[in-house]
Amino acid sequence: MFVEERHQIILEILEQDGKVLVNALSEKFEVTPDLIRKDLAVLEREGLLKRVYGGAIPLKGKSRQLNSISRKGKPTAVKIRIAEKAESLIGNGEMIFLDISSINLELANLLVRKNRNVTVVTNMIEIMKVLSIDSRVKLIFIGGKLNREKSGFTGAVTIEWLSKYQFDQAFIGAVGIDLMRESVTTYEIDDALTKTSAIKVSRKSYLVAESAKFSQQGNCRSAALSDFQGIITDSSIQAESIEKLKSLGLEVFTV
Repeated sequence: MFVEERHQIILEILEQDGKVLVNALSEKFEVTPDLIRKDLAVLEREGLLKRVYGGAIPLKGKSRQLNSISRKGKPTAVKIRIAEKAESLIGNGEMIFLDISSINLELANLLVRKNRNVTVVTNMIEIMKVLSIDSRVKLIFIGGKLNREKSGFTGAVTIEWLSKYQFDQAFIGAVGIDLMRESVTTYEIDDALTKTSAIKVSRKSYLVAESAKFSQQGNCRSAALSDFQGIITDSSIQAESIEKLKSLGLEVFTV
């Protein structure tokens, strides 16, 4: 695992649990506690957390912002590989939906670099900026209520506009994946309902998420796992998780 990937997962656990513990992270990543302490020191210098005895906590007032802060950084190797696989599933001439997701942001970059003949509908501001440059990619931006933390639009107006479309494919991100409850979660209800709406009007929907998401949870249910036709994740996913996903009818792509 690359250092950047480990840092991303640490931030995601911190966002979810409100703290991280050195010993727990050492066991999770199978590295020494000293290496984890160095990781936390780096993230503290970057202003993303505060170290305390035995671990770290969010900076005051930063808890809900960690996800959006980390999303704006350099994409990890895992996110890039997931985005590359997603891009390979998109056919020429298709209309796709990209929701608010750091992986989808990298997917948008790929579509521009490859000058794909596709139409992208999105509610994420950063994706809109990427796709606004001159290329064959056609852009449709969906407005609504601005969610500054997520750098995108969600809620009733967004959902109303989404209901007018019929997408060939939708690529949906997640805060957490709960195999016990067979559900996908996020943090905010407007974001959850917007994702649900996009899935309903898509011929195929793919969940794009790192395997770390299987150990994290949001507090709003955005979809049942069975609502998706497939999931694109990394090869660190456990074999038992793959079998569970397949039993729910999902095609599992690992990168």
